[in-house]
Amino acid sequence: MAQRALKATCLCKGVQFTLSGQDKGAVLCHCSNCKSFTGSSFAHNYRFMKAKVEYQKGEDLVKSYKDDNTKSGKVLERFFCGRCGSSLMNKPQAIPGLIVACTGAIQSGEDPLHPKFELFEEDRRPWLGSIVKGAAKL
Repeated sequence: MAQRALKATCLCKGVQFTLSGQDKGAVLCHCSNCKSFTGSSFAHNYRFMKAKVEYQKGEDLVKSYKDDNTKSGKVLERFFCGRCGSSLMNKPQAIPGLIVACTGAIQSGEDPLHPKFELFEEDRRPWLGSIVKGAAKL
């Protein structure tokens, strides 16, 4: 499995980090919790297995919220900048070793961010339509 490392930062640049691990690609999530966390109509996430987070700056600014109101019933820990509020990443208890980066934080010059599929399509905003053409169903 391909390894990848992506650099990321929050809006105020107070938190800067590198995420690395087995590249699982990008997905869109339409669940109501992700919509609330991102403040958008869906979350655009990038997934890493056997993931590692290395902070270059601002680890002390990172805050988390343990979201236990999930469809799996397992906690999804959501990380954000305590200064500017930017969504940074998630760690799902349901899948140990997985870290899900919020793509808005990714600062890489390359574009590995095209989503492979969509999650919780039943919660997609009705006016949005399918974003990922020919997406795999989970």
